[in-house]
Amino acid sequence: MKISIGLMFSGLFLCSPCSYAKEGEFVKSSGDQVYLGADAVVANQVDVSFDGDSVDESADMGFNVLVGYEFNTHPLVKTSVEAEYRQFGDVNNTGEYTVDGDAFFLNLKTKLFVLYDFGNLYLAPMVGVGKVSMDVVGNGVSLSESHTGYQAGVEVGTRLSQGVDLHAGYTAAYTSIPQGGDDINIKLSGAYIGIRYAF
Repeated sequence: MKISIGLMFSGLFLCSPCSYAKEGEFVKSSGDQVYLGADAVVANQVDVSFDGDSVDESADMGFNVLVGYEFNTHPLVKTSVEAEYRQFGDVNNTGEYTVDGDAFFLNLKTKLFVLYDFGNLYLAPMVGVGKVSMDVVGNGVSLSESHTGYQAGVEVGTRLSQGVDLHAGYTAAYTSIPQGGDDINIKLSGAYIGIRYAF
């Protein structure tokens, strides 16, 4: 997985410098704009703990789609608010639990840009809160419920002059489901690659 993530980051940035023209100017002036985005979550992990048991398993590929608004708070700092839908990859090979779910999140993200001779990079921490819907079956449990969830993550990306951001990142979401006087604690994490288009 480490090799695939490394290749993912390398491919993201090796081809980007050829697309830059007056990179400092368009980055500084961008912002105050609506954008759409999509991500492929390529390294999903699901951690389920309940009644003293804990299962940590790989999941199928998931995806995220979102719409956001970015504020030009500073020439090199862009703060945005996002509404995001996440489809978590299924886990059905643990032998103990089958987990399936999706979520809606409201996120706050800040992109911190660094300009260099032939391009730019940004680092973007993110936090979010929303509603997570989970189906959990196994170990005497069978339920389908929705509860408040939280997520945090960080991404690294580059902005092209055509209004496109390319990025790769990592995010983790957390939720708890009350069950029989105890909680089922679920963590869903993964590395992702994606694109944003501003207009």
